[in-house]
Amino acid sequence: MSIGADLLAVPFGDMILSMATAIAQSQKELDKASLVTLKELAGTHFKFIENITEVLTPNPQSIPLDKNDPLKGTIMVTGVDVQTTPGPAIDLSLLQAGPACGHRGVVRN
Repeated sequence: MSIGADLLAVPFGDMILSMATAIAQSQKELDKASLVTLKELAGTHFKFIENITEVLTPNPQSIPLDKNDPLKGTIMVTGVDVQTTPGPAIDLSLLQAGPACGHRGVVRN
C-alpha cells in the first residue's frame, strides 16, 4: 500500500482524535517545563541597585609641559571629579527582575 492509501484507510475521526491527543500531550509537557522555569526564577535571588546618581564637578588642572623643567610652562586641561551615590540595594528574585530591570530611561542631573 502507498502512504495515501494508508491514510485513507484510517477513519477520519480517529485521525483527528489522535492528532488532538498528541497536541494536548505536547502542550502539557511544555506547561510542565514552564512551571520548572517559573520555580527556578522565583527561587533565585540577587541584590539590585535601582538608582545610582553621579554628580560631575569641573576640576581643571594646570599640567607642566616638562616635569623636569617647570620654566617651560604649563597647560590647562579639563578635568572632572565624579561623586557616585548608589541607592539602596534591594533583594529581588529573577522572576521579579524582568519588570524591575527592564528598559528604563537614564536620569541625568
